[in-house]
Amino acid sequence: MLNNERSVNDHVILGKQVRLRSLRVHDEANVWSILSNPKIMLSMNRSTGSSYRRTERILAQLLSQNQRGSLHLAICLCNEEEKLIGIVSLQHWNCYKGEARLGYMLDSAYWHRGLTTEAVSLLLHYAINKLGLRRIEGRCRKGNTASARVMLKNGLLLERVLPRMDGSLEAGEDGIHIYGLNIEDHNQTI
Repeated sequence: MLNNERSVNDHVILGKQVRLRSLRVHDEANVWSILSNPKIMLSMNRSTGSSYRRTERILAQLLSQNQRGSLHLAICLCNEEEKLIGIVSLQHWNCYKGEARLGYMLDSAYWHRGLTTEAVSLLLHYAINKLGLRRIEGRCRKGNTASARVMLKNGLLLERVLPRMDGSLEAGEDGIHIYGLNIEDHNQTI
């Protein structure tokens, strides 16, 4: 959770299908389940390494009450108010520049329903209108077309491609696509 006066505390952001709420300690088992899913781990942009250690480290970061520069919210279905099915977040938040990086993951049992697209839309609206962010960046692996669609549907545009981990620019699954949304662009799409 973000540790300043702009945090959402226990406020809820409601959508048609999903609601966003603060992460809670009892969410740990659901977060662990999502993070330990091989489909989820393959789509994450982090470097390779021990999957167990990566999962443990990410879980600790997400559930930390004192992590500055980040806001992590639980994605829940409107009809199942408490069960966490995913997380949407703002990371690397720079208050002075009004910039943050978008992050999200959803339990694979809930994929292909538009839930992530709606959750990202709710967070972007909150980030721009309540937090005053002026630029939001999102990233996904080259082969993660579902994640790319979520960003494109929410107004983020492909800006650049980071080379593969081996430094080559040839096509490969480990190239990272960088998408960006500037507030001026977002206002023009409304």
